[in-house]
Parts: sequence; C-alpha cells; structure tokens
Amino acid sequence: MGGRTGGWQVKRYGSYQKWRYAAVWAALILAELLIAAAPAVATAALLIPALIKQRGRLAYGSEWILVTLIFWLVYWMVHELVCDRIFGKEAS
Repeated sequence: MGGRTGGWQVKRYGSYQKWRYAAVWAALILAELLIAAAPAVATAALLIPALIKQRGRLAYGSEWILVTLIFWLVYWMVHELVCDRIFGKEAS
C-alpha cells in the first residue's frame, strides 16, 4: 500500500519542471530587486547631486547609507508581500 514512503506520496518533479520552478523563482527575485532599486535610484539621483553641490566634492557619507537603507527596506516590504500572497498569508 504505502511502500517505502509509509503511505505518503512523494511528489517527484521531472528535469523540465525543476528548471521551470527555478526559473520562476529567479524571475520573482529579479522583479523584487528591480522594484526595490527604483526608489533607491530616485533617492540617489536627488540626494547625491545636492550634497555634492553643498560640499563642493563627492563624499561617501550618510547619503549612501540612506540609499542602501531605502533599497533594503523596500525590498523587504515587497518580498514580504509577495511571499504572503504566494503562501496564503494575509498581508499585515
């Protein structure tokens, strides 16, 4: 009846399905990264030239920390939303 799996059915994927599954997840992660990059790039485009003009030179200070923080914050929010939708949890 159950054989070696003890009654549980083991879902086996063929090679094509494994590649397709991996490609879908890769595309999803790429989309999340691109969505998170948009506000970070916009922040950098506004903030960096203004601070260069104020200082008179290019410096690597808090503006780069802010751009990085915006990127990771937006990525985290988008990733949470997507995972909640995929795995059936309600977005909070």
